Amino acid sequence: MYNKYNNKTKTKMQAGIMRIAAVLVLIGIVSPVDTSVVKVVPDSQTVLAGENFSVNITIEDVTNMDAAQARLFFDPSAMNATGGIEGEFLKSGGSTLGSPIINNTEGFAGFVYMLLPGGAPVTGSGVLATINFNTSEEAEGTFNLNLTEIIINTTAGEIPVDAYNGTVKILTPTPTPTVVFDTGSGTYPSISGTHNGTIKPNQTITVHKMYTYPCAGTGGHSKYVRIQSNESWIIAEENWTGYKGDWHNLSFNPPFTLESGLTYNYTIKTGSYPQIIHAQNRTTLNGSLITCEEFTDANGKRYDDWILAIKFFTIK
Repeated sequence: MYNKYNNKTKTKMQAGIMRIAAVLVLIGIVSPVDTSVVKVVPDSQTVLAGENFSVNITIEDVTNMDAAQARLFFDPSAMNATGGIEGEFLKSGGSTLGSPIINNTEGFAGFVYMLLPGGAPVTGSGVLATINFNTSEEAEGTFNLNLTEIIINTTAGEIPVDAYNGTVKILTPTPTPTVVFDTGSGTYPSISGTHNGTIKPNQTITVHKMYTYPCAGTGGHSKYVRIQSNESWIIAEENWTGYKGDWHNLSFNPPFTLESGLTYNYTIKTGSYPQIIHAQNRTTLNGSLITCEEFTDANGKRYDDWILAIKFFTIK
């Protein structure tokens, strides 16, 4: 199609229009259009995977607003929107019509609210809506919360808006160790050596770590452990890695499981001066049973009533 205006002519016309508009504003024939700010508040926050969190969608410095809409986009693989609530700002002008809009497949939560006839348009700053989220237990990282499709309507018509997005950082919870087997503390006399005996749990337990009670002021520890079934199958076997980090504990990777009511054989080799329970058998603090079949100390002397004081932990 023939275009009677070349690019140079268009540029001159646009510049002229802008100058005319500026003059009209200065003399009061045309009013300047106010720009409002719509924000995600807080603009950043940190939560644990599996936890809930909320954000407010706020507006600042608006004059005579009578309707508002926006959409907040998020990563649906990391979180789901669980609900939306209208804020108090627009409602302060009277009754409103509208509702939240949630789509966890595409990953957005939005709203459309408007004053009903008889309401008074609102001026100032406030909360337009609150969006509630639940995070995935597998999520980890920093995720964007992006505002789009914002429309702010006033008595003067739709106005321009500056949008400020947000982020949420999702962290993996620190695993919590839980004691599932505990002989309780022991005492002196003590010496390092090799413990052989049995364990019979009163409930099925999964074991990630084994702690050895040390005698006060010593580095008492277990330097080797082997757990076997009655059929002599090795269920777990682990070696100590020295006086570094979590040296009081032996960690099992993978963890092992002891079934309720079954009897298991153990061999534990110790170093320094661990606490000892001087008995042939002991009902643990959790109601399980541990026995000593034989303890051979570092000097070769044998006992049948030296039980090593230990704890088993599971981590959830």
